[in-house]
Amino acid sequence: MAEIEVDTPAANEVLVKVYVYGINNFDLLWISTSIEFPFGFEFCGEIVEIGKLVNQYKVGDIVIGLSNSTKQERRISEFCIAKEQYILHLSNNLSLQQGAALSYSGLIATQLIEKYNFKEKKVLIIGASGGIGHLFAQLILDISKDVFVVSKARNIDFLSSIGLKNFIETDDNDQWNTIEKFDYIIDFSGKYTNQKLNEYLGTNGYIITTKASEKSILSYLFSVFYKQNTDHFKLDISKKYFDLLSEKINQNLIIPKVHQSINGIENVQSAYHLFKERGIQGKLVLNLGC
Repeated sequence: MAEIEVDTPAANEVLVKVYVYGINNFDLLWISTSIEFPFGFEFCGEIVEIGKLVNQYKVGDIVIGLSNSTKQERRISEFCIAKEQYILHLSNNLSLQQGAALSYSGLIATQLIEKYNFKEKKVLIIGASGGIGHLFAQLILDISKDVFVVSKARNIDFLSSIGLKNFIETDDNDQWNTIEKFDYIIDFSGKYTNQKLNEYLGTNGYIITTKASEKSILSYLFSVFYKQNTDHFKLDISKKYFDLLSEKINQNLIIPKVHQSINGIENVQSAYHLFKERGIQGKLVLNLGC
């Protein structure tokens, strides 16, 4: 814990008093390595100051968004700076906690839906109970009804509440061996190799994974023997996808589920310890006295 000066927003930025932060997988990566990037970058809060070129927002607006990494000094704090293009008004049908669970995770879910043609395709989702996965599942159910999910038994009730109906239990080899081939396999968990997933991929199917791309020469050489196309997902935070996310929110197509709210900035360490234990259904958030 440390006291720092509150930054002044640039012409195209806003200063936000943060009410709630979303907790993400990337936070754990950046905390545990020497990579310089902020943790606590997904937020919901109130605008307290605007830059002179900001014209879509005003002081007092409640917004969600992604903080500006060059201004936040790579830490969770009571205030953050965000560019106007990377924030949205909080929808009236969402709580502050739900808003904090949307910007990063919802952006990825929206981008996947827009990038790939899932209409009338058979889709398998791995990691659907997580922060990104449960939002993506909601969106894809509006497009394709032939959706299957790999899930632990403890998550089935939660996923059923979203509308999912077809489940393959994680460790049930009999189920794995009898399922039909899929047009798309989306792996948010990063637990499975492409060779494993390839067994369940149909002709001209596609694997989408958040797992880091394999760089070895052998991987490239042997890839000619795999029938799948593999896309290692990379987030695009352009305004186009923020606008699309806003549309999904306003149409009630995407509603985040909050697993638990941890209260108080002094409990940030406890929040990350809880997140590392896994088993989170939906999103974990940190309240800063809202």
